[in-house]
Amino acid sequence: MSEFIETALSELHLVQLSARITEMAEVEQEIGPMFQRVADTLDAAGAARVGPGVATYTVEGEGMVAAAAEQIGEAPTPAGLEAVTVAAAPRALTTRYRSADLAGIQQAWQELVAEVERRGLIAAGTCREVYLSTPMDTPGAAWEVDLQQPVR
Repeated sequence: MSEFIETALSELHLVQLSARITEMAEVEQEIGPMFQRVADTLDAAGAARVGPGVATYTVEGEGMVAAAAEQIGEAPTPAGLEAVTVAAAPRALTTRYRSADLAGIQQAWQELVAEVERRGLIAAGTCREVYLSTPMDTPGAAWEVDLQQPVR
């Protein structure tokens, strides 16, 4: 059983690549390659990361905008990436996903959404996946990802 925590979320300043998607299956196809392109661009520019990678998901009409982002602080935005600010959220419901792979992350999101509904809350704003630990950062490490849903 997942543990759910209600908390406030800080504003995030990110550099990213994004894609409009209409089917959930597209997330897996898009997000990994976008993270690789962001990493390659940052490495080529010599930009240091100052926090964990972040995926964001913003519902727009019948689809959503999925973004792969990194935190580089006050460094200039490398060419080819977009600088964005994700607004702070005074109230959010979060859970932590831990696994050797990402195969169960969609199920973890479904559980989080169900908990939002069970509590009588309404999803409101850009969802975040904050990658606290990944096998790409530390070979052999498990995935540790905070799933964050702003609510009202």
